[in-house]
Amino acid sequence: MRVKRLKDNTRLWVRRLPLLCGVLGPPLVLVFLFGAGLATPGYSHVSHAISQLGASVNPHPEVMNTGLGVYGLLVICFAYGLYRLLRRGGSARAICILMAVSGACTIGAAVFHVDPMGAATSTEGSVHAVLAQVAFGAFLLAALAFAWYARGSKRWRGFAGLSGGVVLLALVLAFLFWAKVFPGAEGALQRSFGAVAMLWVGAVSARSLRLHSALARS
Repeated sequence: MRVKRLKDNTRLWVRRLPLLCGVLGPPLVLVFLFGAGLATPGYSHVSHAISQLGASVNPHPEVMNTGLGVYGLLVICFAYGLYRLLRRGGSARAICILMAVSGACTIGAAVFHVDPMGAATSTEGSVHAVLAQVAFGAFLLAALAFAWYARGSKRWRGFAGLSGGVVLLALVLAFLFWAKVFPGAEGALQRSFGAVAMLWVGAVSARSLRLHSALARS
């Protein structure tokens, strides 16, 4: 009896682990972000883009690049766990595929480094920029698909409006960043729409864990 209970508990945690990745990702990437900032002399979290922490001219670019890679991997794992939880029609597949694409492109952006500030645009820098934009775009589409999925759902009550609001806010902040509306504050703006995205992932992950626990008890 004890052996069976142990096996059931182990199986439960194995299924929960991918969902837990969505909660772990945001705080972990923040640790890498601030660690990389401390290791980079003259770096400003207000005025400099996050990717500049991974530029090859820095003393320790591997810190931020590792953080982005780990976060991307955790997002992919979470997408898999979310798909196993949702499993309902094309919307669920679209959400999880788009999240996995976002995570994969984040890993790619960590592999292909940004050009140092003031340097001419290189092929590697261009690839980095494209991957970063695709990662952000895939996240926006995933959140929109989730808003559609969650509409009218009692289990996901409130998440349709939350997801739609997150997309709108992230788009506004991203526009202010790319249009350089506030010169000297590009770093703060980039962190703002990045934080919005990560908070959404964390919120969906937390609700997923609660739903998984409720389903396991039923």
